[in-house]
Amino acid sequence: MGSDYGSRTLQYALAIAAGISLVWAVTSMIFYIVKKGNEIRNKWNKIENGWAIIILHDELDMIETSLIKMSANIEYGTISDSIEELENLIFLVEHISDKEEFNIKNIF
Repeated sequence: MGSDYGSRTLQYALAIAAGISLVWAVTSMIFYIVKKGNEIRNKWNKIENGWAIIILHDELDMIETSLIKMSANIEYGTISDSIEELENLIFLVEHISDKEEFNIKNIF
């Protein structure tokens, strides 16, 4: 019976250790995502004023709104929503880039 108790105790200890490792990994990932989100926001703050000269303010507002949503989703742990918002943000920036590019499509 003592051996069975020792074996179960070891299993519980291993399960707890695995749980702690998983929590640590998830926490580390969240901190990384928060850090990257902050980096994106800081880079945007640096270029926004330059873009404001040539880009419609409505489009800049959509980017700013998307950044705010992404940051809030990261902060509240809804990572899937933050990824969705990041995809929206990428689309908005690429759309502006495509729209401002000099080509025949944009002339007519």
